[in-house]
Amino acid sequence: YPRVFCGYASSASENFAIENVGYMSIARNGSRSDNYNEPEKFDFVAFPGITVSNSLTVKKFTADDIKRIQYFSVSDSSAVKVQLFDGRIQDGKFKAYDELWVPLHTTADLTITAPESVVPFDRWSTITENLTAEDPGFNLPVNGVAVSNETITLYFDSPGTYRILAKYDPFGGTPNWTKGYSPAANCSTGTVSWTAPDSLKDIKGVLIPATFQLSGSSPVAAKDKSGNDIDKVKSGVSVFAKQSGSGITYALQDTGAKRIALNYNGRWHFSNTFVPDLDDLELPPAPQLASLNCSGEKTPLSPNTAAAYPFIRGLIVEATNFDYDKYEMYYTFNRSGSGGSDPGDPVGTSPRANYGVIVLKESDTWLGVTHLRVRFKSKTTGAWSPTTWVPLQRILESEPELYKVACPRRELHPKWWHRHHQRPHHSHCHQGRPRPVAHQCGAGVQHAPHRYGSLL
Repeated sequence: YPRVFCGYASSASENFAIENVGYMSIARNGSRSDNYNEPEKFDFVAFPGITVSNSLTVKKFTADDIKRIQYFSVSDSSAVKVQLFDGRIQDGKFKAYDELWVPLHTTADLTITAPESVVPFDRWSTITENLTAEDPGFNLPVNGVAVSNETITLYFDSPGTYRILAKYDPFGGTPNWTKGYSPAANCSTGTVSWTAPDSLKDIKGVLIPATFQLSGSSPVAAKDKSGNDIDKVKSGVSVFAKQSGSGITYALQDTGAKRIALNYNGRWHFSNTFVPDLDDLELPPAPQLASLNCSGEKTPLSPNTAAAYPFIRGLIVEATNFDYDKYEMYYTFNRSGSGGSDPGDPVGTSPRANYGVIVLKESDTWLGVTHLRVRFKSKTTGAWSPTTWVPLQRILESEPELYKVACPRRELHPKWWHRHHQRPHHSHCHQGRPRPVAHQCGAGVQHAPHRYGSLL
């Protein structure tokens, strides 16, 4: 048992009398088994004995590891009540870890020290009257230089209740938001990271709104688009986006200001606010494609899924809106021997057309419909353009009746035949005329215009 002495010996007995004192506080840290069932029971042993004057005010306070009896010589209306908080939450409110009363005789002061923790101490703050949030608008009653970072002396000149928060920082400052991009989902992404002490590095955070609420013994977590709590955020690893997709951890319902909350040894710590920047990236335009013949003439290739664009041997396709300084260009098509399977949209490992020109050689193509798909990728942001999809069909030179499949209800006019090769010349399809077959001279593509360099 602790030994306590305060007050004056009574002349009538060997007992000590607690009277005419400013205040006296008796506290016991820890607990005994006989107090578990009666936490409000205060039993102190006094020797030879203690009597308490009726003029003294008595206050009792019980916390997890403290039991306190406090005597002071003024009424409640002339005293200052100081509640101390350190991030513990109970029944949807912040829970005080200690409570002190200070008698006020014109002025009063009280020196307090933050509870010890492996989490770095940040600063002293205050709690709102309803015990549900930090109150940054309330000024601490501090006058003069703090005793130390964790210890301050509070000065009071009027009675009232003060709710003081010992605030810790396991984040190393404001969390850092890093914007990214998901090629698979073709959308903006982001991660949030913080610098925690070694003992807290493996603790996952809870994402909460900047203005958060408390429920039970914890803050209320923000929800993802599926209505699930975002409560397992790993620093620099968990990926956020506006939509779900491969590699995305959480799809946010909104991009309003947020905080990270960490729980360590029953204390909740709340970060400064940050804003998840998930603004849509500016996407490159969809590729506009045209086929080229030997003379450099271009025939636009429209994404017409009703009829494939026919060609003989090889084919040269140019993206007319390609900008080398801004974009990379990727494409896919059904290669010879693939059984006609559609390879899907281009990705970063697909064939790349460095100068915006695609060469489909005869050896690469097959006598069937080829789904040519083309996309631009921004060199600045990595964002992908919409896919331009054009169905093509390589046909045999011995099957000229297939030449007019692309232009139904039109007849092949003799003057459209190439005089040298006796096959339709590559040109635009005009009203009332058949859509001609794309054809390159000789083997097909080796005589492409010189401005594209060597294409084979």
